[in-house]
Amino acid sequence: MIEHLPTDSLASIEHEMGNLLKKDGKIILTYPSPVFQEFLRQNQPEAIQIIDNDIGIRQVYELAERIDAEVTYLKWITIWRKNDYVHVVLDRKPDFGVPRGGLFKKTFEFLRRKIRAVGRKNV
Repeated sequence: MIEHLPTDSLASIEHEMGNLLKKDGKIILTYPSPVFQEFLRQNQPEAIQIIDNDIGIRQVYELAERIDAEVTYLKWITIWRKNDYVHVVLDRKPDFGVPRGGLFKKTFEFLRRKIRAVGRKNV
């Protein structure tokens, strides 16, 4: 139902999601793919609801960052039409005991961004 949330309420909802997500917790999202949303707009506009936002991969990764989580599963699935929905699992970022300051933090974050960039190219 994340696609039906008003844009102006997302910040408070994300804040609450971050607060509720426990150390070993998961958030599971299922939403219509942007391609399916566009198909509906073009072919079945009556199926579009009052609030029916497109949720893209970038938005999912940005959400994960904002709530101190990471995307551990992302898959397009077929319900009525090929790749019409997306399943996502967000897990709380693990704490590997990596120091969070100075050079260690910069190196860790640099490597994390590089690994995610490679993963996104392969999605």
